[in-house]
Amino acid sequence: MTGSDSFRLGVNYWPARTAMYWWEDVRFPEVDRDMARIADLGLQEARIFLLWEAFQPRPDRVSDKALLSLKAILDAAGRHDVGLVLSLFCGHMSGVNWLPGWAVDHSAPSMIRTVSGGRVVPGGAGDIYADPALLDAQLFLARRLASTFAGHRGLAGWDLGNEFSNLRWPARPEEIARWSSLLTEALRPARVDVAGGLHAPDLEQDRGIRISSIAAPWDEVAMHGYPLYSEVATAPDDAEWVPFVSATAARFADKRVIAQEFGLPDHELGEDRVARYASAVLQRLWRLGAAGASWWCFTDYPVELRQLPPFDLAPHELHFGLFRADGSAKPVADVWRRFGRRDALDMSRFDGPDELTWYEGLPGTLERAYGKWREMRVALIETTKEV
Repeated sequence: MTGSDSFRLGVNYWPARTAMYWWEDVRFPEVDRDMARIADLGLQEARIFLLWEAFQPRPDRVSDKALLSLKAILDAAGRHDVGLVLSLFCGHMSGVNWLPGWAVDHSAPSMIRTVSGGRVVPGGAGDIYADPALLDAQLFLARRLASTFAGHRGLAGWDLGNEFSNLRWPARPEEIARWSSLLTEALRPARVDVAGGLHAPDLEQDRGIRISSIAAPWDEVAMHGYPLYSEVATAPDDAEWVPFVSATAARFADKRVIAQEFGLPDHELGEDRVARYASAVLQRLWRLGAAGASWWCFTDYPVELRQLPPFDLAPHELHFGLFRADGSAKPVADVWRRFGRRDALDMSRFDGPDELTWYEGLPGTLERAYGKWREMRVALIETTKEV
């Protein structure tokens, strides 16, 4: 794995006013303003999420309204030289699974709430990886999107879904690998890179995913990491956790990795501590040779959204932004601005258990590998100049 020209900087985007309810009320001046703010920070990419129910109300129908809204959003991004990565079949977001009614299996057990038609419903996702009808529906949407937006200057890449193992675990690794291959092929006519939103729990548990096979058709492997949610990380702001899970994903996939999501809420830890965490992780990812990094997320959300899912049960989700809900910048925003554009480095490798051994030996293999990682890194960390 060799370095590319630039270490890509990005952010995960929902508007402050609406959060996950954006697709019900897309306002284009708001989007244009936000894309300008993203560009002003020196960020090259923004990842947005195509709420599945908004884009595909029926298995055989794609919403013309949603397509028109997406075109205007891509146009705004293109005007400001921000490339959008489109996350499909969303799917899981901020502790809730958002699904069209036709994709819900009301008999499926789920530890995560399902929202469909604007309300919490029983059950979870149907077998999106192996059910022929659900797979055909996903391919139908992917092909329509790829053909509609091929060549658009605002389109930077595709993401097969956000943390899709939170929607449903596959019965076998072969099923989700085939799902990945079919969808990647369906998106290729758009002529931009394809990846998928994997996250640390895909390494912390055997969820039926093997990174080597699911990532085989992708251009790079994407990883999300939050020490706040990890039992192995040493603190909520453990700056080594995201580089570790990113490097492990890169090793299993034998591909370059992008840290597609990392972040930390500041309502309890404080804005300055979160800024120091962002600085430390960015520096480590760059020196590791990652392809880039994206912050979760663009903005805080107003208290008025506190009564709606996901914020009713997860109020900390209101506080991850580069910007406050009133639009003012936090110290973490200045961290990303000061980090600036820089050349990517060659991807470093580190030794560890092979993928088969990793999953057979969990949780011990994870714990031992992370302990070894921290031991190897400590001398380097002490001599690294932070941004």
